[in-house]
Parts: sequence; C-alpha cells; structure tokens
Amino acid sequence: MNQQMQAIIYLGFATLAFSSMELAGKFVATEMAPLQVTFLRFMIGFLLLLPFAILEKRRKRITLTGMDILWLAGLGICNITIAMVLLQQAVTTIPASLAAIIISSNPIFVVIFAGIILQEQITIKKVIGLIVGIFGLTVVTNIFNTVSTVDIPGLISAVGAAVFFGLYTVLSKKVVSRLGGMITNVGSFFIGSMSLLVILLIKGEPLVAGLNRSTIWPILYLGFVVTGFAYLTFLRGLKLIDASKGAVIFFFKPIVASFLAYVILHETIGVNVLVGTIFVIIGSMIMVLGAKKAI
Repeated sequence: MNQQMQAIIYLGFATLAFSSMELAGKFVATEMAPLQVTFLRFMIGFLLLLPFAILEKRRKRITLTGMDILWLAGLGICNITIAMVLLQQAVTTIPASLAAIIISSNPIFVVIFAGIILQEQITIKKVIGLIVGIFGLTVVTNIFNTVSTVDIPGLISAVGAAVFFGLYTVLSKKVVSRLGGMITNVGSFFIGSMSLLVILLIKGEPLVAGLNRSTIWPILYLGFVVTGFAYLTFLRGLKLIDASKGAVIFFFKPIVASFLAYVILHETIGVNVLVGTIFVIIGSMIMVLGAKKAI
C-alpha cells in the first residue's frame, strides 16, 4: 500500500471520528452538563495521548519553560474551557448537524485573527473566501427566519465555539512550531481539563453524575475515539501527505456530520443547510488553498 493510500485511510478515519463529535455529544446532552462532558472527554483524551507526548518529548529533548506553560494554559482555556464547552452547550439545544456545520466554519475566523494577531497578509483570495464563507454561514443558520424554530442562544453558542476555536488555531501556531503538535495538544488538554475541574468544584457540580448505561459509551467514544485515536491518526496521516491536502479533507466534516445526524438522529436537513454548507466548504477551501502556508 503506497503512502497516499495510507494517508487517505488515516485521515478518512479521523474525519469520520471528528464528524461524529456533535452526534455523540447529543446522546448525553440531556443527562450531563456541558462542563462535565467536556471535562471527561478531554481528561480521557489526555490520558490516552500522554505516553506518546512523553516519548516525543524525550526523542526531541524538549524542555518546557515557564512561558511554554503559560502558552499551553492559554490554549487549553481558549479551546477546551471556552470553545468546546460552548459547542457542547450548542448541541444540547440545536440540531447536531447545524452545530457541526457552524463549528466547521472556523477557518473564516482563523483568517481574521491571523491578520490581526500574526499580521498575516490578507490576500484577495482570502477576502473572497471570507465573503463566500460568511454568506454560506448566513444561509445555513437561516438567521432571519429561525427565531421561532431554532434556539437562538444555542446558535450563538455554536458561532462562539467557531470563533474561539479559530482563535485557538492562530495562537497555537507559535507553540506548535517549538513543541510540536502532540506535546502542545496534550499540554493544553491537561490544563484545559484542570480548569474545568476547578470550575466544577467551585460550582459544586458532580464530576460523574449522569454516567449510566446509556451515557458511558458516548463519553468513552468522545474521549478515546474522537479526542484520542482520531488525533493520532490525523497526525500520522499528515506525515504521509501534504498538510494543505490533509486540511481539505476536513472540509467534508459538515457533509459527513449532517449525513450521520440524518441517519442516526433522523434530523431534517433543509435546502438552506445543503446550499449553505457548499458555500462554507468552498469559502474555506479558497482561504486555505489560497494561502502560502496551510492554516
């Protein structure tokens, strides 16, 4: 089997797993709080990936500095404490397919934050992609006609998750260049999970309440498969194929997520969702492929 085929298999599994994230979250949304679900998910993912991070740290002889830890803390809070909690909150009140599509629009915000924070050049292609993506997001959410049919706070939470995940992506670029993707994610997973633990303890909310025969499997799936194995296969796939090509595969997440939600949850997929998803994917591809470096 050649490297390209291996990469397709690895990235295909990662895409399928990431696409099922909102679906799995939907199964526990009514019995477990968003903070609780996110804490358990990323703590499991941290424990699974920790041995790989230790091996990479020893192999590359990396020493964590105080500034590195501060950066990891910022990334963990931005991604896990804020973005992923907002996403789980959105899943509790809006269709899983809609939440998946909105979070997949994060490249739009990556371009915006990259221009502001990293002073990256805003090219014509990026501007065109940004306009197309925002138009697609507007069509998907059908914001002018969903007041009576879709929970607006849930919609805002999903958009907020996309915004903060885009910010996390931009901020992580400096850390990843020094520590590598595995160490960066494991470190941010741990600090983000610990911040959620502190919040849960302060609020007096239980850590494992709601875990039963119907919720334990979705939680384990989110932790081991979505947050653990999917990330490992994603990294493995990127080692075998050009990074920009790997990023393009993930633009299929809204399509796969919508299909899974339709088949398993029997969610209705409107024409606006189908049309808007196409524009979001096209806009994201224009922005990423139009950049000199993969975002």
